[in-house]
Amino acid sequence: MEESTPPGGSPAPAPVAPAPVAPPPPAPKAAAAVPVGEPAPVAAAPAPVAAPAPVDSGPPPPSLPASGERALPPEFISDAVRKHTGGAPAPLRMMAAKGLAPIPPRELVHVVFLLTGDTDPKIAEAADKSFSTFPDRILQAVLGEKIAAPVLDLFAQKLVDNPKWMETILLNRQTADETYAKAARLTSNETVIGLIANNQERILRHHDICRALKENGHTLKSVLENVIDFMVRVGIVLDDVPEFQDSVSRLGKTELEEAVKHIEVPFDLLSPDLQERAFREGKAPQGWKPGQQTEEGKTEAELEAMSAEELASLEDDDSVDASGKRLTINQKIMKMSTSQKIAAALKGNKEVRSILIRESNRMVAEAVIKSPRITPQEVVSAANSRSVQDVVIRYVANNREMTRPYAVKLALVNNPKAPIAVSQRFLSMLRESDIRSVAKSKSVSAAIQQAALRMMKAKMK
Repeated sequence: MEESTPPGGSPAPAPVAPAPVAPPPPAPKAAAAVPVGEPAPVAAAPAPVAAPAPVDSGPPPPSLPASGERALPPEFISDAVRKHTGGAPAPLRMMAAKGLAPIPPRELVHVVFLLTGDTDPKIAEAADKSFSTFPDRILQAVLGEKIAAPVLDLFAQKLVDNPKWMETILLNRQTADETYAKAARLTSNETVIGLIANNQERILRHHDICRALKENGHTLKSVLENVIDFMVRVGIVLDDVPEFQDSVSRLGKTELEEAVKHIEVPFDLLSPDLQERAFREGKAPQGWKPGQQTEEGKTEAELEAMSAEELASLEDDDSVDASGKRLTINQKIMKMSTSQKIAAALKGNKEVRSILIRESNRMVAEAVIKSPRITPQEVVSAANSRSVQDVVIRYVANNREMTRPYAVKLALVNNPKAPIAVSQRFLSMLRESDIRSVAKSKSVSAAIQQAALRMMKAKMK
């Protein structure tokens, strides 16, 4: 992926990487300096674009100092910078703080940046004012060039609602990911939000950008949904952003499988078919042989012949494992992130699914019921369960293929968590003996019990 070049105007800074910059000049001489009071020969400002493409992959940009202190990497501290900061006389520092030092723009902005943290409050105040009011010719000369990440960060704070300059800052490869997150949280400008939201490479690398967009009341719902849908489709889920749940729910089985394709699941938790595939590809643990694990459950015919009480016992059977194997699986699952749990729900074996379908996180539970490896017996068990998420019951109830077996219809009618409309529709399809059981049951919803009683009375007339 590459960043697009801003249209219009004369040559603009390259979007993928800043144009090559000559090394910093030696200690300036008065004759060679570019006085602040005179215009510098620079290119015209680039016109803003609404949505740049994501940056290309490559070395990550510099990070900001953890403490937020006014400090620069050594490569940006030239002789001119040293001359006007640190132990320089107060009058010289004050002159530089006001932007009057006769040095090139690139060095001037680094000097003024450092002086915003000067120990003399008056110098620091003057520097902060200068940093906020640099003329366009200075901004044009430096924002697209290789300057220190902390300097770009401060510029972003000062210009956060100016799309013209924010575009240049955001396209600068020296801009830190943390700066993106700060701008995403602070800006009220729709264009700037769009510039940030469309930089997929940054979002993948620094998830706080998504969180910041969520916190910003100026972010359009459609923009946030696009960011979250993109992250979900590449297998990233943030537990602390509720909108991810809706995004996961919008994915079908195939899309969900594609999203977690590259997320690894421990070999011993994989379904038998995936273990055998790994064996054929030479990726199975040494000594493992195919056929060591099966997932044979009850057939549809066997489920069809079971009573409501027998169907209810299926859930209890799933929760018992005298060998202690379930405890080991639970320990591994507890260490997983939500994304890894979703992957395990789709790629895991029956024991893994039986644990994850009871997850409190609805994204994980829903992923289990969408698994292409789920068996008819597991569907019946889920339809009958009072402990799974409502979203699982609703998914089964509204899935024509899953509700085709009689056992699923019976389980849903007997489950008070099932949608009333669905249960009432299936109630009329039950055998008379099962309707009689529903009418006597105290565990079904009152509406279904009354409907069953009315049906029994009608048959007696």
